[in-house]
Amino acid sequence: MKFHSIIRFIFAMIVEMNSSSFLESKRQNSNKVLNSAMDKNLLNLKRRHVLGNLYAKCENIGSIPVYLDAVSEEPIGSADESLGRYVDAFSFHLPETTCKKLSSNGYVVAFEYDVSAENPKKLTIKHFILMPPPTAIVAPKRKVSVE
Repeated sequence: MKFHSIIRFIFAMIVEMNSSSFLESKRQNSNKVLNSAMDKNLLNLKRRHVLGNLYAKCENIGSIPVYLDAVSEEPIGSADESLGRYVDAFSFHLPETTCKKLSSNGYVVAFEYDVSAENPKKLTIKHFILMPPPTAIVAPKRKVSVE
């Protein structure tokens, strides 16, 4: 008797899963997840690589903005230390092209900091700025003459 009720329940679930409204809701949810994941990519860099000699002096961060070339109104992404057991790394949430360029040394990570209020020997990072490396070749500006 129980076996037949289990078979009916499974059959009812299969019919419900094949219904168009169920499948449409699943497609919409998966599209939302894909679109939000495609907006920003994740790149993890070691704290020592980013902070250099100031590694030991800097406090942990929550989530701070990341700017391109200079501090502007709109950051291009954010950075945090949300890796769980890999606590000794920054996670940069940036557009795909910026992630690729940063991972291949196309940018130097600069940062602005304040001296910590609780401990004057510690530094609090305010934001990161991605800048072209000093060895990058910059194309000269062309003068355009208007005739």
